[in-house]
Amino acid sequence: MPSKLNLAETMPVLKEATLSLLGKGKSNATPGRILAERLQEKDTRKIRLAIQELVAQGIPVIGLATHGYFIAE
Repeated sequence: MPSKLNLAETMPVLKEATLSLLGKGKSNATPGRILAERLQEKDTRKIRLAIQELVAQGIPVIGLATHGYFIAE
């Protein structure tokens, strides 16, 4: 498990990379495991944390268990 310092250093880059992969609208949803693969992350935990931070910044990211993550239209 990465240290908090390491996560703090990498999170801004991961947030931007995650945002760049998110499509607009439910039809363009991407599952967390696919986002993790594309970003070369071993699991989806960091992806979920990055998405939580994006939402906290006001970016309308929606996550649906049946479809994945997408930006609300």
